[in-house]
Amino acid sequence: MKKKKQVEISCIGISYVQPILDLYWKLSHEKFSGNSRIRVSSVENGYSVSIVSLISFCIESFLNNLKYHKKCSDRIALNFFRREYDQYIDLAEDLNELFTLRNVIAHNYIWEINYNFDNQYNETNIKKELQDGYGNQAFDNTIDGINKVTKKLSFRIIPTRIGSKESKKALLILKRFSDFLDKEKFYYISNHHFKYIRKTISFEEIIKIIK
Repeated sequence: MKKKKQVEISCIGISYVQPILDLYWKLSHEKFSGNSRIRVSSVENGYSVSIVSLISFCIESFLNNLKYHKKCSDRIALNFFRREYDQYIDLAEDLNELFTLRNVIAHNYIWEINYNFDNQYNETNIKKELQDGYGNQAFDNTIDGINKVTKKLSFRIIPTRIGSKESKKALLILKRFSDFLDKEKFYYISNHHFKYIRKTISFEEIIKIIK
């Protein structure tokens, strides 16, 4: 009897989740020094930009898997999500800001920061200017150019200022995205267990601990 042909879809989304949680645990247990009004410490920055990037990769991977199942050919995963799941407009806006932050990190948008020191060596008269050749109209529409954050979630958009606040917000977006997948009966994340604080538990339980 002829065996039925098997098909595997090359979605790597779930492979990101354990490394994300490992990095977040490390971040949450590190002691930072060197933070200032100009930058967060390189340790906090390093863990945080890695977490944010991996979460954006994870979500985009799952979106592309949904595109496959829906037989859609959109080149931009977020455009597909907005059109196909227009009832999740709030989540789409969060994803847009997350992907904007991912672009800032991945392409290392360069800002020139000028400042002085006061008598206590605190930075004063800080001026921040994005250099030519970075960003686009979509970026401009997403950010608050005065405060240098995204409009909705207040992600800091200067790469050296990205820290633990951004990584936690990104992790909570991943939880919201997982909830969306469950509602659509794609249990890609919730049907797995992960190691966290020497336990093997569900993603939902981990988020409750982090909150």
